[in-house]
Amino acid sequence: MLIEQVENPKITGAKENIVRLTMTLDQFRNLKDCVSLAWQSAEKDSRMFLITTMIREDFVNLTIDDKKDKEQAKRALL
Repeated sequence: MLIEQVENPKITGAKENIVRLTMTLDQFRNLKDCVSLAWQSAEKDSRMFLITTMIREDFVNLTIDDKKDKEQAKRALL
């Protein structure tokens, strides 16, 4: 895991910290499963629901080599 400070694209002159994670594809898939389970069990008006919804959308938008996983994730959001 690496923490980097980068320019904020929305606010000129501002910087923000980002975290870069390195993991195997298996670890990535397990993380996606954990996020999906947390999303399914979260109350609709809860903070956990909002956070897991954002993370799930990020997983769908990621470009990964396994197109099958990407298609399944898109269908899960619909």
